[in-house]
Amino acid sequence: MILPTSISETVEALVAAGDMSLSIGDHERRIIIGATAKAAMDIMPEAMHVLYWDTEVAGAEVYEQDELDEIEARTKPCGGGGTDPRCIPAYLRQEQIKPNATIVATDGYVCDWGEWDHPVLWVIINNKNCVPPVGKYVHVSSGDLMT
Repeated sequence: MILPTSISETVEALVAAGDMSLSIGDHERRIIIGATAKAAMDIMPEAMHVLYWDTEVAGAEVYEQDELDEIEARTKPCGGGGTDPRCIPAYLRQEQIKPNATIVATDGYVCDWGEWDHPVLWVIINNKNCVPPVGKYVHVSSGDLMT
């Protein structure tokens, strides 16, 4: 017997925040954009907020579920300063964005990881010694990833 349930497997809002500081090269930038697009298509959130940041959120884009396949073609990454991920939760609070989770891609060369009020997954590129004190993390090597 199958009964209706109020449990949903839908992700309402997901944030993908890509580090665009000066320490991120073109190869890593392409990986971040490709991984953001793939995550969107795998998870299929109702809305995907794509943020590009350095010491502040330099670019913000929103893709609705029927636009997720356009992320790679339409996105416009920007930034190029230092690296301060505290700008991400500050921006989300300021814009009243309440995501189910945030995925942050960075090389991990930061001074402060910030305070988060929702789950955060750090994708640390080419820095296996980096261990964020908040959220979960995974280490990746850009040499092992396709662009």
